[in-house]
Amino acid sequence: MSMSLYMITLMSLYFSNFFILWFFMEISSLMFISMISLMNFKKNSIFYYLISSISSILLLFSYLFIHNKFNLEINNLNKNNNMYETIITFSIFMKLGMFPMHLWTNIMFKNINFMIIFYFSTLMKVIPLLLLYNYLELESLLYLLLFVSILMAPFLMLAQSSIKLMFIYSSMFHTSLMIPMIILSNKIWLMYFCMYMVSSYLLFNYLMKFKITDMMDLKLNIFFNKYMNYKFIFLIMTYCQFPPMMTFFMKFNLINLLMNTNDLLLSVFIIFMSMFSTFNYLNNFNLIHFKNLIKPIYLIKNVKTKMNKMDTLMVSLAFTVYFMPMMY
Repeated sequence: MSMSLYMITLMSLYFSNFFILWFFMEISSLMFISMISLMNFKKNSIFYYLISSISSILLLFSYLFIHNKFNLEINNLNKNNNMYETIITFSIFMKLGMFPMHLWTNIMFKNINFMIIFYFSTLMKVIPLLLLYNYLELESLLYLLLFVSILMAPFLMLAQSSIKLMFIYSSMFHTSLMIPMIILSNKIWLMYFCMYMVSSYLLFNYLMKFKITDMMDLKLNIFFNKYMNYKFIFLIMTYCQFPPMMTFFMKFNLINLLMNTNDLLLSVFIIFMSMFSTFNYLNNFNLIHFKNLIKPIYLIKNVKTKMNKMDTLMVSLAFTVYFMPMMY
């Protein structure tokens, strides 16, 4: 089922027709619902089906009205175009779980599998983003919603004690960065998305492997296994786009793109909210003071473990150096 979801997402990158993208989006939604149901989250699958159906119907009918598929009078159509474009924007934001259409995610993802959160945060957002790229521009409404989403996501993360909901709001923040990125440069967006997907998978796989569901599980796991502390720090720093990780340079590319379009306000806003978002990650996971890193690497008796840590660092640096020429 997951492989089919990957294939549908990959195929959608080669199309720009609205109806084909809408059709692929519905197929991927059905696959996602089936995946949730097979993991014995039947109530969640029904709830997601309702949300997905409402947003898809609003999206389809608004598009049909805008393009006069119902043979309406032209005068009436022109008056309502802005309204239908607004409905399209909000219906796509509902699909993406973006502010202010995000409240359903609190119910949906609070007690669900991390892999479901991974698929929602990555693959399920590709086609709605493609629809935004093909049929909407960075105009006043979308611009305003971006500002509000970038502002609200870190504050919603700060108020959360649930790891799962914290990552859902983190996904909202990442999606807010991807929207201007895909509109300005789909090549850089694709690179950013791939790195975001890989870092998300590694982090969520770690949390699933050690059966971590809340902050207490994480603290106990790190307390009894110092090596896992280093591994988790590497994963969370990559995910939160902390320098010198490669994901940081991808965010730097977005700032560069916005600067080139003279969008200084959004650039500065993203920089400040990114700093606040990174602080949230480090603070929530008790990494801001590195309390568990007092013991130096050279005091660890297990040489193999030491080498693994050094290998991890070298891989991170190697990826950074390798991809830097692609930034320009």
